[in-house]
Amino acid sequence: MLTAQGRVEHYPDAPQPPWFVFPHIEPGELAPHVRQGVAEPWFDREWRPFWTSLTPIQRDLYLDGWQASPEWREAIAFVFESFSELDVDQDAKESEEYLRANSSHPKRCSLLNRLFKR
Repeated sequence: MLTAQGRVEHYPDAPQPPWFVFPHIEPGELAPHVRQGVAEPWFDREWRPFWTSLTPIQRDLYLDGWQASPEWREAIAFVFESFSELDVDQDAKESEEYLRANSSHPKRCSLLNRLFKR
């Protein structure tokens, strides 16, 4: 059963759906964002563990509660339910390595800032 906010009552810490967290991502562009870039860690840490813990009925209720469009339903099913060969643990490990490697580098100034010494 869902609360008014669309959260599964049995999962009070359920994450918001991808279209709320990443409003710039279109349903047809979901797959590349799941596998790379800044959205990948969120999908690995938050969304995928939550989604895989739900039964098919709970998934439908969650999507109904968040008023998922047919395009988002299709994208989520394709990306998170069709790839049985995906090694989730390995993907999460790679995501952790990416975050570790990229969080220790100091931010660099843009080329213009370096040229004009701002």
